[in-house]
Amino acid sequence: MSTTTFTSTATTTSSATATCTTAVPGKYGRVPVDACNANYFFDPSFAANLAFCVLFGMTTMVHLIQAILFKKKFCWVAIMGAAWETIGFAFKTLGSRNQQNMTYLIWGQLFFLLAPLWINAFVYMAVARMVYFRMPDRKLLGIKAIRMTLLFVWLDIILFLVQGAGGSMLSNNDDMNVIRIGQKLYMAGVGLQLAVIVIFIGITAPSLYFKLRQLEGRNLEACYILVEETSGEDYRTSSLGWHPATKKKMEKKQAKEAKKARKAGAQELKNLSYEGQSNSSNELV
Repeated sequence: MSTTTFTSTATTTSSATATCTTAVPGKYGRVPVDACNANYFFDPSFAANLAFCVLFGMTTMVHLIQAILFKKKFCWVAIMGAAWETIGFAFKTLGSRNQQNMTYLIWGQLFFLLAPLWINAFVYMAVARMVYFRMPDRKLLGIKAIRMTLLFVWLDIILFLVQGAGGSMLSNNDDMNVIRIGQKLYMAGVGLQLAVIVIFIGITAPSLYFKLRQLEGRNLEACYILVEETSGEDYRTSSLGWHPATKKKMEKKQAKEAKKARKAGAQELKNLSYEGQSNSSNELV
């Protein structure tokens, strides 16, 4: 009975553009980054990925607890962003110990790349809620808060799909052309995402800031009048921007001006009285 033995040897693949070697996986499936069967173009760190997985997991729990305590249902978007970061780093942690497993690589990369889009959507929703509850007309630059949310969230969803398609193409190690297309597609999505964020900040931040300052100024003036009319001399109102010492200085200044006015009035009366006496004397003569 004959026995056939297969010996695993390194094979070389040559082409007109590049040459690579299929290496034998070592511990944790690690191979050189220039090998044909290398799934990672770097050496993934188990400790770093695990640390970020734990940190994002704690952040997710904190957001979840706060959303429940303060009854903020719309915060589920921020919770999803933190949860996706946690899942992404969990897959990266597993992938660092099994670098030949494509499932860990693909899902870890997708969750990691797409998680920030949830955070962007939460920012759009939070600003729209500020406009809805703080602005009297519930508008900013003539745009209703609800329409503002729909506009930017839909843009975020479109960019989500674009970056998702690019990220999935980046995980294809069989064809470098597909990887290049995926990289360009993903970078285009990231560029558009940054452009949308910059436009959003440039449109909303200045207008919202000055409108809130204007509204807070009116409220501050009303509080000043209320406290001034209802408080005694010893009531401290430094939190409103003034202090009893300042008020006393103003009262002293007003008292001095009143005293000068009384002196001027008394002098005027004396002059009028003197003129009246002089006229009476002339009439008698």
